[in-house]
Amino acid sequence: MNLLRHSVLSAELHRITAVIFALSLIFTLSAFASDFYTVDTVSNPRLENTSFHVSDPASLLTHDTVSYLNEKLTQLEKDTGIQSAVVVLPSVGDSDVFEFSQELFRKWGIGQRDKNDGLLLTYVEDQHIIRFHTGYGLEGELPDAVCKRIQQQKMIHFFKEGKINEGMRAGIDALYERLAAEGKSESDDESSVADSDDDDFLITLVTIIATVVLIFAVAAGVMLWNLFEKCPNCGRRKTLKKISEKERKKHHHTYLEEVKRCSYCGYEVKRSYKIDDDDDDNDSFLSGSTGGFSSSSGGSFGGGSSGGGGASSRW
Repeated sequence: MNLLRHSVLSAELHRITAVIFALSLIFTLSAFASDFYTVDTVSNPRLENTSFHVSDPASLLTHDTVSYLNEKLTQLEKDTGIQSAVVVLPSVGDSDVFEFSQELFRKWGIGQRDKNDGLLLTYVEDQHIIRFHTGYGLEGELPDAVCKRIQQQKMIHFFKEGKINEGMRAGIDALYERLAAEGKSESDDESSVADSDDDDFLITLVTIIATVVLIFAVAAGVMLWNLFEKCPNCGRRKTLKKISEKERKKHHHTYLEEVKRCSYCGYEVKRSYKIDDDDDDNDSFLSGSTGGFSSSSGGSFGGGSSGGGGASSRW
């Protein structure tokens, strides 16, 4: 009798243990899954408030740092018109951070549509990577080499020590200093142009014509020089050669993916371009205060796009 009772109790104990283990496993997997983010599950902070620029769903940053970054990037937009976003995530799973940033950039439409001057910072903790992703129109003010230098000189040493807040603050400060200085320089140049006395009309006319010719000559030279894409690794031009190109479907759009290899250092550059004519995604970000989403305040980005400019660094 005692043996039978012991067997029943033992069986019940095993069942209870199995249930507890299963619940623990489900909880663990759920917690892990909640830290895995995709482009569709990252919230756009701009939809809540136009002065919000930071999406930090896992609260990896302190409240003070988030406030600091928001204030700094809001001031940058006021000073220069440049729209920016910071995304801080524990994980994006097996996704490539470059492709994740490219897709998120275009989904949110960061930057003005007519200028494509947006900037996206993507921090992924488990891959130990920080990426600056720039719009077409920002590549002149913020070249790939400058992006890389800011990451290496201002941010990476903090990240290696686990100081994510200090690293993000230092990186945003450096970006603000660079971009605000560029904007101020252009503004000063424009405001300094004024008409002088009209007494010597002929000399003035000749000077203007010569200046215009010089500007066009310099601009033509720069355009010709920029036709040769620079290798983001070694910095040499005329060395990137296309080695592959293919089309693929993703989220109801057609993308052209190309890979170029530097003939000097062997570095490979991967770019993805949307080649269909469906602009519904970006149009939704131009629809007024709600930006195509249900929100009582805030607004959208301006519908900008990116060709994959910028740089990434690991630690």
